[in-house]
Amino acid sequence: MQKILLVTTNKKRAEKYKIFFQEHNINLDFDVLDQETPEIQSDNVKAVAEFSARWACQNYNLPVIKEDSSFEIPSLNNFPGVFVKFINQWIKAEGYVNLLLNQKDRRAGWHNVLTYCEPGGEMISFDAYTWGTIALRPSKKQVEESNWEADRIWIPKGFSVPIIELDEIIKKTKVFKRKKLKQFMSWYKTNRL
Repeated sequence: MQKILLVTTNKKRAEKYKIFFQEHNINLDFDVLDQETPEIQSDNVKAVAEFSARWACQNYNLPVIKEDSSFEIPSLNNFPGVFVKFINQWIKAEGYVNLLLNQKDRRAGWHNVLTYCEPGGEMISFDAYTWGTIALRPSKKQVEESNWEADRIWIPKGFSVPIIELDEIIKKTKVFKRKKLKQFMSWYKTNRL
C-alpha cells in the first residue's frame, strides 16, 4: 500500500481521503503532516499549493498531497482570494455582506487546487471552480472548527441557502468537495496503478 503524506492541519481529512479511495477500490495509506508549511507570497492559489507540496516532498521524501483554496468575489477584485484564511480572523460573515451592500454583482466562488508531488520532482495539480452568490444576510448557524466564515454567506449555484445550512451528504455529492479528488483519482488510476 502506497503511503502519501497529506499536508493539512485538518486531521479528519486523511480519513475522508482513505474512505473516498476505498470506495473506488484504491488502497492508499495517508499520513498527516500536521504543521504549517512555508508559503510563498502569491495571490495565485496553484502557485501556493505547488510551493508547499514541493517543500514537503523534498523535506519528507514521500509523495505529497497539498490542497489550497481561494475565495473569490469578482465585484471586489477577487478579494479575499488565497488570503481567505487570514482575512477570516478580521472579517466575519457580516463584514462580507457589508462589503457588498451596494454591489449588484454578488457572485462568489471557490477555486480549489489539489497538488500531488512525488520525490524526484513529478508534480501535477488539479483545479476545481465552484460558483455561487453571496447571501443578503449571514446564516445564524455558527461556524465550527472545520468551517470557514464564508460558509455562512456563500450560496452554491443551484441552492437557495448558504453552504453551512446544507446537509453533509449534499455537500459531498453536489458541491465542489469531490471535484478535484475525482480528477486526481482518475489520473492516479491511469498513471500510478
